[in-house]
Amino acid sequence: MSEQTENPKDLQDLMDQSYEDGVRAGLLRILNETVRQLGYSEETKMAFWIEEREAIKNKLKEVCAEFGKTNWPDDMYLPDVIENYLFKPLTDKT
Repeated sequence: MSEQTENPKDLQDLMDQSYEDGVRAGLLRILNETVRQLGYSEETKMAFWIEEREAIKNKLKEVCAEFGKTNWPDDMYLPDVIENYLFKPLTDKT
């Protein structure tokens, strides 16, 4: 038996994460189609997403400076930043 199947919690966590990833991918496809049907150009969508990501990244750096760690790369996937540089340091302190 593999180590992964020996621990049902680890397997369940992996299945939960896979499910969440699938749901996220589906929702992103719906969002992209909705934005396309609303008539926004690709350039407008990209500019908005870049601006929004930068604002979120800056706010996240402020929060991480107070409650977590700030040594993450600027191009890191933001959910990973939240998990590894904010959530884990917060939960490790308790």
